[in-house]
Amino acid sequence: MLARRLVQQLGGDLDRVLGVDEGQTETPLATRQETGVELRQVAGLTAGASMRLTDGMYQFGQSAANDRGLNTGQPEEIGFSLTVRGTETWIETGGGLVTLDGESLTETTKVGDSVIEVGSARFVVAIPRRPERRKRPRNAQSASEMTAQLPPIEVPDLADVDKTSQRSLPSILGVLRGNQVNPMAEQLAKLVRTRRAEDLDRLRSCHPDPEEILYRAKNGRTMAWDRLAAHPLFAQVSIAIGDMPWRPTFDRPDRIPTNAADGFRHLLSAPSVPLTADLRRGPLGIVGSRPARLAVARHVMTSLATLSPPEALTLAVMADEERATDWGWADALPHNLGGNEAALPVFLVDGLHHLADSSIEESLANGEEFGCIFLGDDMHQMPGTCSSVLLIDDNGSAVVIDNTDGTSTMGTTPLGISADLAASAVQWLRTLATRQLSSRRT
Repeated sequence: MLARRLVQQLGGDLDRVLGVDEGQTETPLATRQETGVELRQVAGLTAGASMRLTDGMYQFGQSAANDRGLNTGQPEEIGFSLTVRGTETWIETGGGLVTLDGESLTETTKVGDSVIEVGSARFVVAIPRRPERRKRPRNAQSASEMTAQLPPIEVPDLADVDKTSQRSLPSILGVLRGNQVNPMAEQLAKLVRTRRAEDLDRLRSCHPDPEEILYRAKNGRTMAWDRLAAHPLFAQVSIAIGDMPWRPTFDRPDRIPTNAADGFRHLLSAPSVPLTADLRRGPLGIVGSRPARLAVARHVMTSLATLSPPEALTLAVMADEERATDWGWADALPHNLGGNEAALPVFLVDGLHHLADSSIEESLANGEEFGCIFLGDDMHQMPGTCSSVLLIDDNGSAVVIDNTDGTSTMGTTPLGISADLAASAVQWLRTLATRQLSSRRT
């Protein structure tokens, strides 16, 4: 059945968090042209996979007969259903542990571009991508477009809002029902919601999730290796997805009445956005169980290798012989150290005892320019030079600690991929490197 196939394709994390009710089956809707969507796991320790869903209703969740669901100790079930019609999808949940862009679901809701958070995993529903094009996609963003700040929201004149509200259906209904309607609050809330959606889209495109990274690696001729040393996001990589404070800017904030601001206070956060580490600011520390930290490290390494070419960035792993099998997939990386003195070297240190046997800490203290990723099972083992630390707990959630500003972001979802997906990404990048080398020779 569909639910079991979904578990098999999206990995054990979905199995653990959602479970599958063998008594539930997809319910076909009325016959129509099937276009379908893709359900993609964008966060969690087994992220990066996707599955096609055609027209129909798909139910996933925990039931009394299912022993694979997450035991939360709470009365709410973890479960949801997706209804697909063409390229549109609606979600419905029977419990309070499933959210859509950080908001609890109380009724059937259209998914759109929002992120579905389910336990320690996050998903998006998207239209299947078209086949690879040889040319750069039309909607591809330039470096300046990625980092450009959106213009301030234009605060409308109160007189203009009043004129519009006299003809608007919500205002008329509000008067008929005896409710106090604040036209300025309604208008500002609409403007703020639109601007927040634009900002969320920009933040998520700047720092791709594991599924997007794998897609770019596979379609490398048009999608990979666009971040050189001069790129504003060079050597930055997503490590988790979480919620961040968000504040809109206005061109005339003094014209916003106090009571009108109450209409958009609930929008002052950015849900399910990438939390990143900048290796140029200092090392990244990844702390957690060995399977968890390896999964995140694989995503970090494949992200760096997909976003930046070997002439801009090189990668090397320092690990004991008994741990070498965990890094066999990385042997074929075209970014292996050597041959390019201008590239930024990045070292992944698997086992902090290596620091005592190397000059890494001394070099960092002297301000030498290179990147480091440290893996460990104890927060106290992490060197004080770490600018960012990802602390993964046993339940699969994480805390992102930013030592540069002293902030911590709780309740995030780490980004990790399997060794098989990492190996596939490396082979795609290896093929890209071979093609580029051949084209240069000819």
